[in-house]
Amino acid sequence: MRKNKKVYKDNLIDSYDLPVRFYPNYKKSYKYMLIFMGLLALVNSWLIIHSIIRKDLDLIYAAISTIFFWYYPIDFISVTIFKNQYFEITTENIELKTLFRLKKVSWDEILSLERYEYKALTGLAIIRMKDTGNTIAGVLKSIGRFLHMYYILVLTNKYMDLNIDKVMQTAKRYHKFE
Repeated sequence: MRKNKKVYKDNLIDSYDLPVRFYPNYKKSYKYMLIFMGLLALVNSWLIIHSIIRKDLDLIYAAISTIFFWYYPIDFISVTIFKNQYFEITTENIELKTLFRLKKVSWDEILSLERYEYKALTGLAIIRMKDTGNTIAGVLKSIGRFLHMYYILVLTNKYMDLNIDKVMQTAKRYHKFE
């Protein structure tokens, strides 16, 4: 029985059978950090409410700090309890369901799948055809890629079961990507 091992057959890595869905799976140390951030969010919210009652605090600062402190704990709850985030590859499209958004791109719209590596982060970057070109929007999106902003970016620190090499091989097998 194989468990995500690289198996080389004629210099090719095994590919996934479609459809396949991956759910986020955090490392234990990352889970502890998110729980700690949740506790900080509770303390921050209590301090903000207390300061607003005393009228010592600007509401814009309160809103920004609350959003900052609550995003990751809410994401953690969404992943661990509700399990409503996923990355799915089907024969028709690729979907990434995040906390607030569903990004879906069909295979016909994809220009390339790239391995994303930046410092300690590794993942899969998906570039659409309409994100390139000679239009102003295409140029701006090319600048965004230079700044590591992609239409779909799936990081392996969140999706630990995802094997980038197998995804690339699956794309070549089913959709003839280079």
